[in-house]
Amino acid sequence: MLKEIRCYVMRTIENNKMKLMGYQGFLPPVQKSRLEKEKEAAQKWTATWSGQESRFEVTCWGQRVVVDLAAGTCTCRWWQLNGMPCFHACAAIRWKHERPGNYVHAWLTMGAYRSTYEFAIQPTRSQQYWEPLLMRSLFHQT
Repeated sequence: MLKEIRCYVMRTIENNKMKLMGYQGFLPPVQKSRLEKEKEAAQKWTATWSGQESRFEVTCWGQRVVVDLAAGTCTCRWWQLNGMPCFHACAAIRWKHERPGNYVHAWLTMGAYRSTYEFAIQPTRSQQYWEPLLMRSLFHQT
């Protein structure tokens, strides 16, 4: 079973490396898609600057949340838990005329994705080859 798991992980790493080898974006496609959905949902929300540097009150249909762009926090806690700005934060970022991608945590970027897959699992020999190699190495040591 471990052999099958190792082979599955080797194939997965290889496939993910190959898929994004030529990709040049700042965010991986999956994260970019998630951020686009958050930006779309942010269209319904209105951000009001509190007068402090980066704090906003974001409202929609009587609901209010507090967003602090400098701290990377929102009352809904989505941003803190996922590392990606929630739609409340996207509304505040839109008010500042900035890009939401600049507020994504570093672990969700292409740099982190590439560093995840920079290593490879090494192939191993079948068990039938273990003993002869062991015997050969024993004879060479004496």
